[in-house]
Amino acid sequence: MDEFQTDNIDLLNFINKKRLGNNDVEPKKIFFLFTKSIRTSIINTYSQHRNILFTISCTDLITNIFWLIYNYSYNAKLTMFMCERAVLLFNEYINISKTYGNEKTNLLDVKQFIINKTIGPLKLPSKENSYDISEINNLGDLYIKFIYSIFTKIIQLDNFYYNYEDFFESISCILSNIIYKIYHLGIRDYIEIQLTKLASYDIHDLPREVNLLKIKLELFYYSYELINNEIESIKLSELIISNHLDIIDELDDINDFFDCQIKIQDREFYIKLILKLKKYIG
Repeated sequence: MDEFQTDNIDLLNFINKKRLGNNDVEPKKIFFLFTKSIRTSIINTYSQHRNILFTISCTDLITNIFWLIYNYSYNAKLTMFMCERAVLLFNEYINISKTYGNEKTNLLDVKQFIINKTIGPLKLPSKENSYDISEINNLGDLYIKFIYSIFTKIIQLDNFYYNYEDFFESISCILSNIIYKIYHLGIRDYIEIQLTKLASYDIHDLPREVNLLKIKLELFYYSYELINNEIESIKLSELIISNHLDIIDELDDINDFFDCQIKIQDREFYIKLILKLKKYIG
C-alpha cells in the first residue's frame, strides 16, 4: 500500500470516528458557522497574498468542503476544524510555491492537494440518509455573493477605517439571524433584493445601512408573524422606517455597527417602533 492510500485511509478513519449519528444542530447555527468559514477564507487569503483570484479560489474550495463534511458527519466542530485546516494549507502551499520562485501557482494543483488533505476519499451517504441542506446552501450562495460585492469595494480603498475581520463579523452578527429567519419562511426574493441593495451603498455608509436593514427586517418579521402577508409587511416595515427615522436617531447612535450583545428588542427605539407598527395594523 503506497503512502497516498495510507493517508487516505487514515483521514477517512479520523472523520468516521468524529461522525455523529444525528443532526442536532439548528439550521440557523449551521448558516452562522458557514458564514464564519467564508469570512475566514476571504480575509486570511487576501491578507496574505493580495490576490483576488487566490481569494475566490480558496473560498470556493471552503464552500464545497464545508457542505460535504457537514452533510457526511453532522459534526459542526469537525466541519469548522477541517475548513480552518484547509484555509491554512491553501495559503501555506502558495507561500511555499512563492518561496521556491514559482510565481505562477497552479490552482488546480493547490485544490487537489487540499482535497487530499481534508476530504480525501469521502463520499456522501445516500440521499435518504442525508441531511437536506439545500435551503441553507442556497442562502449561503446569496451570502457569498453579497460579501464578495462588499469586499471588492473595500480592497480598492487606500485606507480602510475598519479591521477586515471586525467589519465582516459585525455585518454577519447583526444580520445573519434575521436573514435566516425570513429566508426560512420561504421569502427569498425579498432577502436577495435587500442584500443586493445593501451592497450597492458606499462603504463608508455601510454601518448605518446595515443597522437600518436590521431594524427593517425585524419589523418585517414581526409584522409577518401577525398578518401573514408578505407585501403588506414589506410596506409596513418601510413605512415605519421612513416616517419614524427621527425616533431611531434620537434614541440611538446607528452610524456605527450595533453591539450584538444587546438585543434589538431591548432597544428603546425599537420598542417605540413596534408600538407604531401595532397602530398601523390595528
